[in-house]
Amino acid sequence: MEAENTEQELKSVLRRIDLFADLNDDELVSIIGWSEVLHADRSHSLFARGDSGDALFIVLGGSVVISRSDSEERTTDIAEYISGEYFGDIDLFSSGRRSASARLSDHSSVVRFPAEGLALHDVLEEIPSLSARLLHRFITVVAGRIRETNSLISQNTPWVQELRRQVYGDKLTGLFNQAYLSEELPRLLAEENAPVASIMIKPDNFKKLNDTYGHDAGDAILRRIAATVRGWAGENPAIRYRGNEMVVLVPQCDVAGARRMADDVREKLMHLDISNVVSGVSSLDMPFSVGVAIYPDHAGTGEDLITRSSEVLFEARDCGGNRTAVSGDQGLASTVLPETRS
Repeated sequence: MEAENTEQELKSVLRRIDLFADLNDDELVSIIGWSEVLHADRSHSLFARGDSGDALFIVLGGSVVISRSDSEERTTDIAEYISGEYFGDIDLFSSGRRSASARLSDHSSVVRFPAEGLALHDVLEEIPSLSARLLHRFITVVAGRIRETNSLISQNTPWVQELRRQVYGDKLTGLFNQAYLSEELPRLLAEENAPVASIMIKPDNFKKLNDTYGHDAGDAILRRIAATVRGWAGENPAIRYRGNEMVVLVPQCDVAGARRMADDVREKLMHLDISNVVSGVSSLDMPFSVGVAIYPDHAGTGEDLITRSSEVLFEARDCGGNRTAVSGDQGLASTVLPETRS
């Protein structure tokens, strides 16, 4: 250790670190003896991406900057640790590789444990009781971080909502996007949610809207349709599947319930008020087709469920449109709502 850092000062630093907080004086002295202090008058590299994660670092003074390079070798600073903070413990105990680079800022210093040339398992074998306590403490600390992270993410805070909107939101419609669908579908198909209905919704001739009113008005009408679908879906996820196809996933919903819901949303959409979008036009008056498939009745996987409901939708449209169809239906013409026959 460097002379300017006294043993008492270093013990005081270690006691503020949750990983070492429960150790007694003798054990802290052992940790200090297996460590080294690194100083930098100028910016100094601690490690590079891909290096072995063979040490953790405690910032004594100044700061340590973590950075990452992209495929074009452009470097971006992604984090900064300041005095009293530490990092590298996950890699140290899991024998991982560094996923980023780290450098000491000017006039900064850190404690490295264990020192260069020492391996953690060699150090801990010397005092088995200390080894067991450190490993137990490490597990406790990591478990606590996971609980805190889960608690933070589960909170309905504005920044979590904004993050979800940016990652999973479709920019045009405000519905969830394909990324949400691919990531969340396995969870939605959990055993306790079965049966799960996939209700696929599509206007029968959206091209006519674009040709008649223009693409800007068409986009505005699509947003109105999406808002209506989202409001109708309630807590069930509504997703823009592709183009003007939208899908709503409903857990614990059987064929009869899904058919009723599909007919309900079709009727709402056909008479949608678009007076504030297109001047002189009060109602959309456009037929919709809806395709329904049920997991696990009609599909054994999430991907097959979505595909099947889309296929059924186009089968309905090819039979004249303006109807609800459920996978396995015979005689799709019989599913036309009486008030929408033409």
